This record gives sequence, C-alpha cells and structure tokens, in this order.
Amino acid sequence: MLVLSISFLCISYFLTWWHGAVGFILANCMNMGLRIAHSVHYIACYFKLSSNRPLLALRPSWRLLLVYLGCGIITVLSEQAQIVKKKRPVVKEEDLKGARNKLKSNMKVQGKTYQVLQQCEQAGFVAPSVFSQERTGEETVFAKSQPDLPKSVFSK
Repeated sequence: MLVLSISFLCISYFLTWWHGAVGFILANCMNMGLRIAHSVHYIACYFKLSSNRPLLALRPSWRLLLVYLGCGIITVLSEQAQIVKKKRPVVKEEDLKGARNKLKSNMKVQGKTYQVLQQCEQAGFVAPSVFSQERTGEETVFAKSQPDLPKSVFSK
C-alpha cells in the first residue's frame, strides 16, 4: 500500500503539472485502477490453495452481457437519429451591401452602456474605469465615498 501511495503522489504531481485539474482527476482514476488490480491480485493469491474461487462470482452472466449489448446498440441508433448538422446560411452580396449602408447611416446607438455614458456626460459625473488608479479597491457599498474621489454613476 505504501508503494501505491507513493506512485499516486508521483502520478498526481506530474499529471497535475501537465493537465491541471483534469490531471488530478486522471491521477485518481489511475490510483483506483492500481488499487483494484492490487486487490484482485491479493485475493487470487490468498485463495490459490482453497477450493473457493470468489473472483469467479465477478463474471457477469451471458444474459446480462446480452442486455448490455442490446442497450448499447439502441443507444447508438438513437443518437445517430438525432444528429443534425446545421448549415450556415448563404450570405449574399446584397445582404452585405445593406449591412454596410446601415453602418454608414446616422442611426442612434441604443446600447444601455452608451446611454449610461451619455447620462454621465450630461450630468457632469465621471464613471471611473476599473483599471484607472482613481479608486483604491477598498471602497464598498457600505463605506462612505471619500470626497476626493469622482462621483460614480451609481452613487446617489
């Protein structure tokens, strides 16, 4: 068991370094496989001289194998019936011209972010960027804003 634990540590280190969190899951799968193989080997050696063969009880019956095979075939057939590949619509040159003409026109922008920025500009408020160094990052909803910081759009 000590060898299994050491092998698990090595495998988890390398697979985690190589594949991240997925590598750790793979290392656990390998560890369980090694433990199962070790247990089967131990049971086989333990009952070698006995008339009892407990590992033979692990073999599934032919009826169960037939049910598994039938379920697998039904699953494959049902999945093939549901696969529908979607084709992208054909883009015509007329559609592109219409889109280009709409972009050139002086249409009013209707995005919510743009509206908020316009309201800020009209009211004379500043909505500081997260990346600007005007905020320290220690401000919370419950803390009072300091007077030297610019007013935010969302403050009252």
